[in-house]
Amino acid sequence: MATWRQEITRWQKVLAVVGAFLATGLAWKIYEWVQPPRPTKAATDKSFPNLVFDNRFVLTMTRFVVLLAGIYVVISVVALMRQGRWLVQIGPAAAAQQVNTVVDDRETLRNELEVAKGRNAELETALKAAVSELEKVLATLAAPAPAPAPEEK
Repeated sequence: MATWRQEITRWQKVLAVVGAFLATGLAWKIYEWVQPPRPTKAATDKSFPNLVFDNRFVLTMTRFVVLLAGIYVVISVVALMRQGRWLVQIGPAAAAQQVNTVVDDRETLRNELEVAKGRNAELETALKAAVSELEKVLATLAAPAPAPAPEEK
């Protein structure tokens, strides 16, 4: 009987590690939120981006979203590479699928050529046998016919 450790798949392990990192990061951010705010530099320019990103919560959430996007990109790239679909449709690599098709066609044609060579050898043997029989028949027909025996009266 398999133990629970043997039943854990690879993806479950990856998700557990990612989850642990996320939980650690979230715990750290909660710790930072609980702490009294540190003084930040007031922006001299009171434009909209400066006012929005002067807020620590917005900065934390922005960093969190960027972190999640980065994790998503890494996991999806690894998954696509394992499936053999990475860079199949981008730029000159789009030809990779056509190249694979050509390689498969080449293998199919090579196999068909081997079969045709075998069939060709069989036909050559049959042709030589037919030519030999034909030469025997022609030799028989070309041989002088024996003179008929004189008739007795």
